[in-house]
Amino acid sequence: KDYHIYACEWTEDKVVWYIDNIAVYKLDKHVPSRDMLCLINSNYTYDTSYGPVPSELPMPIYCDYFRAYKKK
Repeated sequence: KDYHIYACEWTEDKVVWYIDNIAVYKLDKHVPSRDMLCLINSNYTYDTSYGPVPSELPMPIYCDYFRAYKKK
């Protein structure tokens, strides 16, 4: 019901995903070293303790902006 900030920091040795500036997942093994694509979707699960149930679908996604940049 509110807007959130989703982020991903990708370095040579790790990938960290954030929601509202809080790290929620970290990958530090088998980190991709080639160019990848960014995909924004409203993936869902049927686990009612985690996400929407089928009666709540379709589930819209509102994206104000998307920004990607490379550190120098």
